[in-house]
Amino acid sequence: MFAVPPIVVTILAIGFWACMLVLLHSYVVYPMLARLICRGQRRRITAQPGASLDAGDGRVWPAISVLVPAFNEADVIAGKIENLMGLDYPADRIEILIFDDGSSDRTVAVAEQAISGVHDGVTVEPAIRLIRGMQRRGKASAVNSLAGEARYDLWLLTDANVIMDRQALKHLAGQLEDPKVGAVTGPVVLVDSGESFQQGEILYYQIERSIQVAESLMGSVMGVDGGMYLVRRESVPPLPHDTILDDFTVSMAVMRQGQRIVYCKQAYATECGTVSARQEFRRRVRIAAGAVQLVGRGWLPKVSQPWLWFEFVSHKLIRWMSPVLLISAALALFGLGVFSGSTEHSGYRWAAVFGAAVSVLALAVSLLPVLQRSALGSVVHYLVLSQVAIGVGLIKGIFHMQPPQWEKADRVMERSQ
Repeated sequence: MFAVPPIVVTILAIGFWACMLVLLHSYVVYPMLARLICRGQRRRITAQPGASLDAGDGRVWPAISVLVPAFNEADVIAGKIENLMGLDYPADRIEILIFDDGSSDRTVAVAEQAISGVHDGVTVEPAIRLIRGMQRRGKASAVNSLAGEARYDLWLLTDANVIMDRQALKHLAGQLEDPKVGAVTGPVVLVDSGESFQQGEILYYQIERSIQVAESLMGSVMGVDGGMYLVRRESVPPLPHDTILDDFTVSMAVMRQGQRIVYCKQAYATECGTVSARQEFRRRVRIAAGAVQLVGRGWLPKVSQPWLWFEFVSHKLIRWMSPVLLISAALALFGLGVFSGSTEHSGYRWAAVFGAAVSVLALAVSLLPVLQRSALGSVVHYLVLSQVAIGVGLIKGIFHMQPPQWEKADRVMERSQ
């Protein structure tokens, strides 16, 4: 072994354990804390405001503008319109605005046909309007355009391929009776994801939802689900046209204003997941690049919001930095394995060998589809895919290589129930 000053071994050891403890906090300790909070306060969750949705209780529901950005959604837009028209919400208290972001398929024609079919009926229906963009500019610009057309002060932002439960909007609206709540989100459950990573995705979102419920109880959820959330008009700033993560930018704006984001588990929706690992990889790259953009623009909790900082670092920042931390830990462990000559530090050599073996096995699972068929293989594949995608996304974000326009994944629309 190479003879190196003991201080080098000490620095490598400190670096390795620091990286591992930070990762352990974000991926193990923080989720465990969330689960403990959820178990200890189940009664409080079920007693959230807006739980009673009885139409005969004399309640006056707030007026809501439903905003739907769409790009190349010809295969799902008719189902989306049908779903929105079927929501259990007073027709005279809702308007539906669909913005076509320069689609190159038949989105406009299909939407117009669906809208005309709605207006041919004799019953009172919500107002619904299609707005056409002349060129594709991205979701942030679509949201800005919809905001300029919205008549009401509460906005439901929802994606074209998200199918909402009939009473989801009432559950969301009920939460905004509290003036301290600036936005509310709910579970958007992915269905029909690619088989090679489906089990890993399911596990990830199970953990994620328990964290969101706990954060809602502790103060504020660290970010809405972009597929479906209700927000106050005054909480949404004009979005720069090149914004990548419009939903998280809105979320941070709400929290920086001192308002809460609430998670309402009764407000349920479904969304068909990505059907291939390549599409999921691109989605993860986009999120990571958007995170770099967000941090670079200073969209962070205020200095006067220490608890939000704790949530942000624990739930978001460490995860965004996880490839860097993993690579740093691996290099430190490799250095310890090479430079630790004494028997006192021989454990590091064995740890380095074990880490290398695990890495090779994980890589093999990700490259060989036959190994992804088991539940464990699916989870490993999803973890590796996510970490590599985050790493690529960080690089693209740093060098401004990620365009703001979102890519439409190949999905199948689930019909409303």
